[in-house]
Amino acid sequence: MAKFVIAIIADVDEAQTLVARHGFREVYLMPLAQTPPNLTDGIARLVPLAARTGYRVSPFIQVLYWPGQRAR
Repeated sequence: MAKFVIAIIADVDEAQTLVARHGFREVYLMPLAQTPPNLTDGIARLVPLAARTGYRVSPFIQVLYWPGQRAR
């Protein structure tokens, strides 16, 4: 399993390269976000890419509970 944080759409290309190189079977894309609206927008951008690649989309749950805070 692999999780990739996606800041820009080009990051998906890099993820695909790593998936092919390492043979990951389960792949999750997570949008980089610090606020709930950014998270929602990021998910909306990633869903079509995930559908095309067969990857899954996963949110950063902590963004919903502690928006604007960095992980420790």
